Amino acid sequence: AQDFGQAILCRLAAGVANCAGYPVALALLCDHFETEELSTAMGFYHAGSALGGLLGLAAGGSLVTSAGWRSAFLLLGAP
Repeated sequence: AQDFGQAILCRLAAGVANCAGYPVALALLCDHFETEELSTAMGFYHAGSALGGLLGLAAGGSLVTSAGWRSAFLLLGAP
């Protein structure tokens, strides 16, 4: 971002896009799993967010500690 306003606009757009995908993901889970399995499937779906955040922080911290902050930006910014 070139300035603070552009950074806020990009963050807002990312939030809107994330909010749009959440109901679709839950609808797909409801269509794919039977009623008896649905709670387990939703539990795994929601646990992925928490575990991904936790593991991302741990892996990023380890990477920064071992190889420096520039390596984290290079590794995570690569497509």
